[in-house]
Amino acid sequence: MLVTKSADSYHQLDHLLTATGLDPGATARPSLSAIADSDRLPALASDVLTVEAVFHDQHAFRFGDAAHQADYLITVPKYQLPPPLDIAPAELADQLRRRRGNGPLTTTSTVTYVIARQPS
Repeated sequence: MLVTKSADSYHQLDHLLTATGLDPGATARPSLSAIADSDRLPALASDVLTVEAVFHDQHAFRFGDAAHQADYLITVPKYQLPPPLDIAPAELADQLRRRRGNGPLTTTSTVTYVIARQPS
């Protein structure tokens, strides 16, 4: 079984960081999943495996507040947060609250499962 996400996974976070000015280039940078995203993985797998099934699951994830958002954002290598916000989730959460408020943010993604086996 192979699993990946869509290239636009959690793009709402990209927009959040761009809109708040905390990472103005976030929406311009490609996803970390872009090379083997939901659209590409089945074809990549079929080069070396026999693909038996492909399932796409729409996923929504709710970040309850700025602290929850910050805890996740500092783990994503795609983002270029200014020091010390890149390693200090409490300070990043404080900046998010000041620039956007403390409300929740719902993000979406397509998670793709590829069931494959070695060819006979």
